[in-house]
Amino acid sequence: MSTSKHALEDREWHDIVYQDWFMPDDAATLEQLYEMHQEDAYKMMQYLKTNYPNAKHYYYQHWAWDIGHDGCPTLEAQEAMWERINTASTKFAADNDFILIPCGAAYENARDDERITAPLCRTDELHDEASSGGQYILGCVFFETIFRESCIGDTWRAIDGPSEQTHLALQEIAHATVAEVHGADWVKE
Repeated sequence: MSTSKHALEDREWHDIVYQDWFMPDDAATLEQLYEMHQEDAYKMMQYLKTNYPNAKHYYYQHWAWDIGHDGCPTLEAQEAMWERINTASTKFAADNDFILIPCGAAYENARDDERITAPLCRTDELHDEASSGGQYILGCVFFETIFRESCIGDTWRAIDGPSEQTHLALQEIAHATVAEVHGADWVKE
């Protein structure tokens, strides 16, 4: 029978990505949100850092739900949720010496960009999952953060995805977001 420990020990890990699927509106304060991150991840992080000290450790930043989700009925609620997520995830990554994968920041930047007209999420009262355009920008952010290469001009396209102009806009937003978070020299041009 396979266990998580056996699966982890089965190979040498070079890149490890942490993600926390917390419910942002469950936390009344930033401190509670941050404590939720610490509580949920601490044991696994310590195990991985101890056993894979040469691996790069990344933290995947989530985005605020779209307006219309049960927990996010208004623009003000969405903005407040994003502020809590951004502050807590940035602090969590820094405190644990993780490289932040700024997916949430890219989502927020795309939401504010007039070139992006299609929704990045498919939303109902219980779910908020990335659409093909949303998945595409997430892939661009992961690519730039992990490989430190520009996604601009990449020819990969999302299946049933947005137009060519929207693909390029999403690449540019992802690139600008990674540069904003990690510095202009992060990506090798």
